[in-house]
Amino acid sequence: AVVSTQSTGTTEKDKTTLQTKIRLMDGELDKAYEENQHMKSSNVELEYEVERSERERNSQQNELSYIEREVSMREYKYNQLEENLNETINACVIYGDGKLSNF
Repeated sequence: AVVSTQSTGTTEKDKTTLQTKIRLMDGELDKAYEENQHMKSSNVELEYEVERSERERNSQQNELSYIEREVSMREYKYNQLEENLNETINACVIYGDGKLSNF
């Protein structure tokens, strides 16, 4: 009977110790879960920010492409005008009074 009482006492003590450990572990799990939820929320915010930045970059790239096409077209027009002017000058004679005259 004495062994049984001591055994029961030790079991109750072990049980209380284990319950305390389990409560602490539950608290740690709850904290880890909350941190995980916060990290998931932060990841969603970061993913949104990355997508927004990519859209902004694509928009700027499109604008740059438009400007490059516009510059290219203006350079082409300028070259055409310059070529026409040179042809006109070559087709004219400059007299002493500085006036141009066609042949």
